[in-house]
Amino acid sequence: MGLTNTPSDLLPGTLELLILKALRPGAKHGYGIVEHLRVVSDDVLRIGESALYPALQRLLQRTLDVLRIGESALYPAHSRRS
Repeated sequence: MGLTNTPSDLLPGTLELLILKALRPGAKHGYGIVEHLRVVSDDVLRIGESALYPALQRLLQRTLDVLRIGESALYPAHSRRS
């Protein structure tokens, strides 16, 4: 019993946090994110496309949700018309 170093072994939200940390210095393509995570984890964490891109989609969706909530708070009359 132990980690197999797959994204399913991570706590929920951990991959998203790791991605955000990898992007902190600046923009990266998917390969750059994966390579950054591999290097900083000393080859322990290997993230494949099947985990990376869904995590990026979740981050994008959460960002859009936050923007919508912020917009409805700033412009309540405008958001009621939708």
